[in-house]
Amino acid sequence: MQGAWAVVLSGLTGRDDVVFGTTVSGRPPEVPGIETMVGLFINTLPVRVALRADEPLVDTVRRVQDEQTRLQPYQHTGLAEVQRLAGSGELFDTTMVFENYPVDIGAENDRPGGIRGVTVTGSRNRDATHYPLALVAVGRGGCACGSTTSPT
Repeated sequence: MQGAWAVVLSGLTGRDDVVFGTTVSGRPPEVPGIETMVGLFINTLPVRVALRADEPLVDTVRRVQDEQTRLQPYQHTGLAEVQRLAGSGELFDTTMVFENYPVDIGAENDRPGGIRGVTVTGSRNRDATHYPLALVAVGRGGCACGSTTSPT
């Protein structure tokens, strides 16, 4: 998704070097007991992608994925620290997030205390951001569905 978003931004801006923010989990497995901690452990970090005119799209997407995988140990670095290291100025003005967590709509019927006979047939999310352009991609049942959000 990040590679695809970089290509879209490149097309919109006419630049072959783009930077955007991406939201990451922020729950480093190295922290003892992190899986039992309550709270929203997300972080938004800059992603820089240099696009190459002679590189096929599939290679670009793989390269971006490989680069971001190598950076995973640093995803807990706070945005304020990244800004301090990068210097003054805006780091990015667009963001993207890929929500990839298990959701089993209707599973509440199988849990103790669930409501028998009630079936959820769909759901909608409403989100807002202070960035001029944002992409939210949500994976559900093997299908990635995307939408854009706008500031409110």
